[in-house]
Amino acid sequence: MCTRLFYRSWRLLPHRVQDLLVYLAAPKVTLGVAAVIRDRRGCLLLLHHTYRRPAWGLPGGLARRGEPPEEALARELREELGTAARIGPLLQADYSVRRRHLTLYYHATVAGTVHHSRETDAHRYAAPEELPGLLGASLPPWLRTS
Repeated sequence: MCTRLFYRSWRLLPHRVQDLLVYLAAPKVTLGVAAVIRDRRGCLLLLHHTYRRPAWGLPGGLARRGEPPEEALARELREELGTAARIGPLLQADYSVRRRHLTLYYHATVAGTVHHSRETDAHRYAAPEELPGLLGASLPPWLRTS
């Protein structure tokens, strides 16, 4: 009975009120974006971040509130690589239940020379066999084939 009353009442609410109620009731997650950038030999671009553990990782970062993921990644790549990049298709979405964090991985290509920022102090293109040692974990299957 209560459920039926709820659904009948819901449709009478203005859309803005519905949106607010959904926002307040829905679980919150953070959104991260990362770029998979390969050179002509198939090696993967890794950055040495000054604040991460492990320090080596894919370029990317957190999306700002209301920022579309592709725009967030383009901004992060400008900040971390010092150059523009073209954001390609979505390759993978990973969700961490413990951290309540969603990371979207996109294929990307850089448009110029890579420069370092205050967040990074080195970069390298790593061959697939080097990645587990640099990333501190085994390589996920989707990254081996993308």
